[in-house]
Amino acid sequence: MKEIFDFFNPVDTEFVNQFQSEEKLQFVQQAGIYTEQKIPENINDVKIAFFDIDSRGKLGDPVRKFLYKLYLPNENIGILDMGNLKDGNTPADKLAALKEVFIILLEKQVVPVCLSPDSGFLYHIYKVFECLETPLSVVSVNSTIELDKELNDATDETPFLSRIIMDRSKFLFNYTNLGFQSYLVSQNDTRLLDRLLFDAIRLGQVNANPKEVEPVMRDADIVYMSINSIRQSEAPARLQASANGLYGDQACMISRYAGISDKVQLFVLDGFDPDFDINFHTANLLSEIIWYFIEGYSQRRNDYPYAKLSDYKKFVVQVSDASDPIVFYKSNKSDRWWMRVESRSGEKKRNLIVACSYEDYQKACNQEIPNKWLKMYQKIS
Repeated sequence: MKEIFDFFNPVDTEFVNQFQSEEKLQFVQQAGIYTEQKIPENINDVKIAFFDIDSRGKLGDPVRKFLYKLYLPNENIGILDMGNLKDGNTPADKLAALKEVFIILLEKQVVPVCLSPDSGFLYHIYKVFECLETPLSVVSVNSTIELDKELNDATDETPFLSRIIMDRSKFLFNYTNLGFQSYLVSQNDTRLLDRLLFDAIRLGQVNANPKEVEPVMRDADIVYMSINSIRQSEAPARLQASANGLYGDQACMISRYAGISDKVQLFVLDGFDPDFDINFHTANLLSEIIWYFIEGYSQRRNDYPYAKLSDYKKFVVQVSDASDPIVFYKSNKSDRWWMRVESRSGEKKRNLIVACSYEDYQKACNQEIPNKWLKMYQKIS
């Protein structure tokens, strides 16, 4: 895997040395950091790889100032700071390098955590994951739903979601926009997502019931968090400033849910503009968001889809409006819930296991079909 460093500019050695200490659990001591003088050893044990897509470290270095000083939850996580992705002779060269990096990491089952200067890279990152040729669920934490008014020919300036829709990607199973603010989003956009059987969860819903975010993350393969989702007072270094949005602790909670999800294979933070930061306030928050992802990862339980449902507690609920009972599963390891969605078309039968909450189980017991069950049933019918 050492060939992967050919795609990166190392972190400056003097920059790293200023954070060295005798505190064994600090990030700077625990992580393998790629510098001019040292290529990390034991990289086959790496589980999480952090890097900056900006070649100069413009985004990464301000965050590293705080991240390197944080204490990790334990010594056995396996973290790598690969530095900053090199520029090629052309933008296409850089995209090709980014694709190769992700392919290497995915093959090694390493989860990339990266900083992206803007959402322009998101589409290209998503296309790499299409190479897996498996259904993908994407969660975008954003204050807006980034769609073009007209879905015409795509360019690099075309919003990420619009490009996927125009691609008619057969691998995009579900898309969730988390934390959007209604006054920033056209009703036409939310109606379009609804017609596509995608999900849009308002900021108010997140505030009212933050625990409902966890099942959303548990089903995700890719998570993008835009700094635009966080209120300006908490994260001033934003490309699009807004007085409202997530609080810093909410963003950290969402990041932890992404980390603890056994399915999440990629975590991207974008929208950070250090030129607008105030006293490194946003960089500090970003370091803590990354810490919470790492802490969540350290708590992964190898639940479904890596565990057998036969080992789970099974609950069968007959709902009057459903032709068949709804089957729920509860993990003995984590107390988390899943439900089976089943569809029949002639002789064909399709089954889908989706993450849910205890509240979904309670709704079924009260003779109400959970909304998530209905939407997933429509998807597979």
